[in-house]
Amino acid sequence: MGVLQDDQFAAAVNQGGASRLLHSSEAVLTGEKGRGYAVARPGDTELKAPVPLTAGTAREHADMLRAQPHLANDNRAMQGGWRGTDSGDGREKAYLDLSHLRDDRKAAVSEGRAGRQEAIYDMKHERDIYMAKPTPQPPARVRGSRRTGYVVKGTTE
Repeated sequence: MGVLQDDQFAAAVNQGGASRLLHSSEAVLTGEKGRGYAVARPGDTELKAPVPLTAGTAREHADMLRAQPHLANDNRAMQGGWRGTDSGDGREKAYLDLSHLRDDRKAAVSEGRAGRQEAIYDMKHERDIYMAKPTPQPPARVRGSRRTGYVVKGTTE
């Protein structure tokens, strides 16, 4: 796929999500050619931005990450972005974060749990892997009947 310029990265995030290597801006492939697991790093690297995400906001976030001294020689560091609903206000947002690509699923899950992440991303199968099984809610009464169940996207670890 090649290098994802800031405008291309922002457009891909606005369509659902994208990842690019932090220092080269090389696109990280998903699907059949994808490999590994993206694990977001805990800390103050996440940015919530209004949608549509702009190239300027994507560039500013990448520049902030590149300025971190501990990332200077980290060739596995990625800028990842996705579009989702903010649990605080229910509005759609673009999320940008620092993540690392891990080859080993078990190590990626362990790192995700240790970092208190909600999920990691399986680059090959293009799905979230949730760190904890969701807790079923007690059945709610709906017009005299009982409604049970819940839907989870991806897989649960």
